[in-house]
Amino acid sequence: MMASPVSASAFGRTAVDLLPPTTPSPLKIEEEESLATDYTLTLPPSEYLEKQTSMTMDAERIKRKTEEEANNRLWNRLHAGIRDVHERARTNPFLLNLIQGQMTCSKAYVVYLCNLYCLHAALEQAQQTIEDKWGEGFFVYRELFRSKKILADIKVWSVFNETAHLFADKNPESPEFVRNIEPYIQESTLKLARSLKEDALSDLPRTFGCMYALYGTIMSGGQFVKKGVKISFLERLQWQIEEYQEEIKNPSTAQDTSSDSLAYREKEYSLAKTNMIQAALTSSALKEKMAEESVALFSFDKDGFNIPLFKREWHQSLSDLPEKLQLKEEALKLFEAQLIECAGEAIGTVLDTIAALEEKLRKGVI
Repeated sequence: MMASPVSASAFGRTAVDLLPPTTPSPLKIEEEESLATDYTLTLPPSEYLEKQTSMTMDAERIKRKTEEEANNRLWNRLHAGIRDVHERARTNPFLLNLIQGQMTCSKAYVVYLCNLYCLHAALEQAQQTIEDKWGEGFFVYRELFRSKKILADIKVWSVFNETAHLFADKNPESPEFVRNIEPYIQESTLKLARSLKEDALSDLPRTFGCMYALYGTIMSGGQFVKKGVKISFLERLQWQIEEYQEEIKNPSTAQDTSSDSLAYREKEYSLAKTNMIQAALTSSALKEKMAEESVALFSFDKDGFNIPLFKREWHQSLSDLPEKLQLKEEALKLFEAQLIECAGEAIGTVLDTIAALEEKLRKGVI
């Protein structure tokens, strides 16, 4: 006969009574929760991972397509092709001084403007030839024409130096005014201008390359130059005001303190100079208006003219040229290579002109 199992009640306690307490301490609860939070990894559903992978692949495809489209844009390849000469322009001391509002010689700036006028006048003549042959839509935008604006700037800036007798009191669009520019034109400028006028149709890459280089710099870096040139104008105008007031008080002892007009010590002011000073003394608004007129080269007449928006249209127009000219394969490659070369040549001509005029000014030749 088997023995009966021992009952827990035989010892005076139940089985439940022999178990440890069922409610752990607060500290233990915190530790367990911390462990669960720090070390438990929960994987997302498989369909979520598939969706993320698909989105990543789509983004990569879009990126590649965008890069391919960018590489296929003519203007983008052109910009890359002239990167080196563009960097030379960005680090040119003369242009850097203009950007920083530290113009060292207003006569040098007038001579610089004279050379720009020569290039822009020739470029506008070339564009007229293109428009006469093919009509509108061949990368020709008249709102970019600068020659008349440059003449106006020459007139304004001549007031501060010895070129005043050539330009300050004359109509900027008169034949005499334009003739007075000619002695200041450098040989490199004349050579390119002559080619633009004579070979507008036979050398289209040069025409389009110059358009891209000269107009592109005005809409890009030229907007920084504009701010610096306005600062320089206001400084020079203030010098002239102080000199003017001092001469009125004491004509025999007045001294010219402006850095670039020591060679220009005429006792009698030109009419333009007198009018400018008196207008500036009359109203600060007129003074600001004159400062804005001193940078006509970089300004656009149309109210609310949006340069970034316009540049998109302008770049697309350039990229459309090969199709409009019906260029294929080898002809297209040759056109692009010549376009890049000629755009670089235009910027290089401006830099060479700056170097030549600075050397001649140092020697007192001009």
